[in-house]
Amino acid sequence: SSIGLWREERLLFLRERASNTYGTGPYFWAKVLWDIVPLRMGPPFVYCCIVYYSIGLKPDAIHLLTFIVGIVLVNVIASAVCMAVGAAVPSTSLANLVASFLLLFATLLCGMLSHNRTSD
Repeated sequence: SSIGLWREERLLFLRERASNTYGTGPYFWAKVLWDIVPLRMGPPFVYCCIVYYSIGLKPDAIHLLTFIVGIVLVNVIASAVCMAVGAAVPSTSLANLVASFLLLFATLLCGMLSHNRTSD
């Protein structure tokens, strides 16, 4: 949902900016804060609070907070990458393709899909 964020309202923004309703800065910060805070931080927070204890992780507040911060940061960074790709690439279908490859490449580099025999 972050990929088409800038493209969907581009014409509306250009028209309202031309009539001096608001500038680029307030529009950017309003869109980013409205997308990131309720949509990218709220649901992972609720998910982490529900799932953390049910999967049997350490029942400690500091570990729960570390888990929440990690999941929320991954979600926010993935959303920021998708927003940047959506703003830079001319079509939504190409933006989906580029963002998918970038996120898959990032997942491969961080080691989430590799098998580590030393942890057995």
